[in-house]
Amino acid sequence: MKKIEEETAQENSRLNEFLQFPERSLIRLSIPIIIGMGMHILYSIVDMIFVGRLGGEAIAAVTFSGSFLFLMFSFSSVSVGSQSLIARWMGAKDHLKANNTAIHSLLLGTFLGIAFFLTGRIFTEEILILVGAKDKTLSLGTTYLEILFLGSPFLFFSAFSRAILIGEGDTKTPVIIMTSATFLNIILDPIFIYTLGWGVPGAAWATVVAMLTSFTAYFYFLFVRRGAYVSISPKFFHPSFRLLKQMLRVGVPASLNQLVMSIGGMCLHRIISIFGSQAIAGYGLGGKIDMLIILPFIGISTALLSLVGIYYGLFKYSYDKSYPL
Repeated sequence: MKKIEEETAQENSRLNEFLQFPERSLIRLSIPIIIGMGMHILYSIVDMIFVGRLGGEAIAAVTFSGSFLFLMFSFSSVSVGSQSLIARWMGAKDHLKANNTAIHSLLLGTFLGIAFFLTGRIFTEEILILVGAKDKTLSLGTTYLEILFLGSPFLFFSAFSRAILIGEGDTKTPVIIMTSATFLNIILDPIFIYTLGWGVPGAAWATVVAMLTSFTAYFYFLFVRRGAYVSISPKFFHPSFRLLKQMLRVGVPASLNQLVMSIGGMCLHRIISIFGSQAIAGYGLGGKIDMLIILPFIGISTALLSLVGIYYGLFKYSYDKSYPL
């Protein structure tokens, strides 16, 4: 009983801070997100540097494969639906519905991760051919992707766990996990690629290990340490298609937006592939730098989603106690 009262007081304290200082809260939420995503871009650049020593075809293979990594991120963007919904329940001070939403979110993320893994493993080579990969680049890219798809269930689980924490206003934990996994990836890259002599597949294995590390950290935080405000337990799970529909109503448009960008990138790869692997390699390197420009906007918009959800939930709660979302 005492623990529940302490958690409630802490939750109300955080909620009051959001309400009293919205501008400061937006900045406080945005900065960790920007740092975390910046670390991911740093990893991508460092990864290209290590792979680059293997030659232009190796970079081209990773660049082609990077399109499908971005495709995974596009589908995992469905998680913003749970982020928004949890933020609303936080604002409405409805802990039970926030718990149920978090559980639905993790189940959805697990299902999508497994589905993506199975689909990717079956059609890896055909997809790479479709975007213009051929010869040695196709061989390297197929091997790289087949390994990378092993980590898709871990990636989706981590994405939905991250959405749960950001939805309740905790951006520090996700950035700590993301930063730690990124540094681990950077450390493992040269070991797997050069020391063990695995080459391009070594870069893929380093990424999969980093995905597994993120998964393990989120699992520990949510299920063992129970550090989140939401409580994830079978006793709080009540199957609800209505709840799932609400999550998808917000998440699917966000995912489609990313999906269009991903498909556009694949089309560009197809066009640029006409000029050879060196052109693809150059395009891949330039794309990493380009991401730095839009990074602050993504961070602010992600944080804004949580704040708007909290205010919306509080507004509905204040004027309609039944809150039939």
